[in-house]
Amino acid sequence: MKGPGFRPLLRTTLLVFPLIPIGSIFTNPSKGQNPKAFCGRPIATKLVPTDTGWKCMMTSRTHLKLGYVILDADDTLWRTQDMYDEAKTAFAKLLGQHGFVSNNAVDMLDEIDTKRVATHGFSVSRFKESLVITYEMLCGREGLPKDSKVISSIESIGDSVMKTPALYEDVNDGMRLLSRHYSLVLATKGDTSLQNARLDSSGLRPWFFRIYNLQSKTEREYREIIRDLATPPEKIWVVGNSVRSDINPASRLGLRSVLIPRGVWRYENERLERGQVITVHSFKEAVNAILAVDHLHGD
Repeated sequence: MKGPGFRPLLRTTLLVFPLIPIGSIFTNPSKGQNPKAFCGRPIATKLVPTDTGWKCMMTSRTHLKLGYVILDADDTLWRTQDMYDEAKTAFAKLLGQHGFVSNNAVDMLDEIDTKRVATHGFSVSRFKESLVITYEMLCGREGLPKDSKVISSIESIGDSVMKTPALYEDVNDGMRLLSRHYSLVLATKGDTSLQNARLDSSGLRPWFFRIYNLQSKTEREYREIIRDLATPPEKIWVVGNSVRSDINPASRLGLRSVLIPRGVWRYENERLERGQVITVHSFKEAVNAILAVDHLHGD
């Protein structure tokens, strides 16, 4: 069910709070929601309480934002791949405990799971189903019978990647610094309800001016984001951990980008194309790199 603020973007889900016109008053924000999240604008704004609600007001033009920073979520802001790696290790251990001798079960799983992205996308069930498919193929290869109890254990392993991931330690401070100078945009992919839950658990939602849940994070989808933001490419940065999904699409569109090469799986492997790309090792370094290029200062 689509709630207020949902707009279609190609086949992309745009999860964005309704933009409140400058000077307008709104009441009754969602329970537990920081009302500042409803006052996202490409210019600096502040909320002023009134007798009937909150009023969205423009602040001094000396504080206008310089542009946008589009941030990836999984393995850029929070640790997702760690959970998948732990699940794969548990899967291989379980197979060994039940008499399987194959030493390439994880490689086989990665190959199957990567191919299934084309038909199942980034759904919450794909990885768990890929685990079971790999198990059943190994049963046939090694001549072992399928065991419903083993399948149940494998499904539990698959469910383990749905838990709340941990934020990288430097993210909150980095978001605070970036937000002084830029409007922040989240561009993620995956199951919408899961990504929403992760975003809520992270506490990062109020920082974002726009939130996009993309189907595949392709060049075409990034082009639609640029059009939606109505901003020239040279005023947009992209920060992410994936060459395929974050950095190369940005480079093809003339966007500046920062690569944090961590937490990737086989699907995301791709050759880095030529572009305005800075490679760093942490979110803090990514923030500092952006500020340095644009001749700005942190704390």
